[in-house]
Amino acid sequence: MHIIETGQVTQSKPNTAQAIYTFPTLIELSDGTLLLTCRSGSSKDSVDETIELYRSVDGGKTWGTPKRPFAEARVNGQESSFRLCYLTEINPDHIL
Repeated sequence: MHIIETGQVTQSKPNTAQAIYTFPTLIELSDGTLLLTCRSGSSKDSVDETIELYRSVDGGKTWGTPKRPFAEARVNGQESSFRLCYLTEINPDHIL
């Protein structure tokens, strides 16, 4: 492996729901898009934790605004949360 550049996707913000970021995952899609997921929250294992999704279309030089696709997670009508989010590209128009 050869590291050619370094950078930062996001920055923690103390005393907010983005105080910590854990469990990052990264996938490169067939069109070159990069998708990164991680768990954010006010502390590790907090009630406000959720998965954030970031997208880059320029090889990771810049990243879009984070999305929170599972912010309203419920199981049997009760609030819940995701800890990890692994993405897999099944085909160019289908991500699992």
